[in-house]
Amino acid sequence: MDKVLGLKLGADDYITKPFSLSELTARVQSLIRRYVVLGAVAEKPHCMAFGPLVIDTAHIRVTYNGENVSLTGKEYDLLYFLASNPGQIFTKKQIYQNVWQEDYAYDDNNIMVHIRRL
Repeated sequence: MDKVLGLKLGADDYITKPFSLSELTARVQSLIRRYVVLGAVAEKPHCMAFGPLVIDTAHIRVTYNGENVSLTGKEYDLLYFLASNPGQIFTKKQIYQNVWQEDYAYDDNNIMVHIRRL
């Protein structure tokens, strides 16, 4: 329970006693690795990173584990919209109006098809 509470309060990691030196070393190395990867992206304000997924808004490009991901224009727009609003929940109508820039007239499967492809 302490682990869950610590993480919910904003901790990046939580380690319980007793712990081994090798576990502590591995956790520190993992945090350094994460800092280096996210630090490189932070220097590029036109990039958003979510683990191995990087959205480069300057070049309208998405990479996953360093490899380019082929997306249609609407798939990119949808991914960008969702990534720009982390933790928020949207109705299909809100997604449609923000991504397609049109009024949402009826309930079709268009949005779900695009989400499935992502």
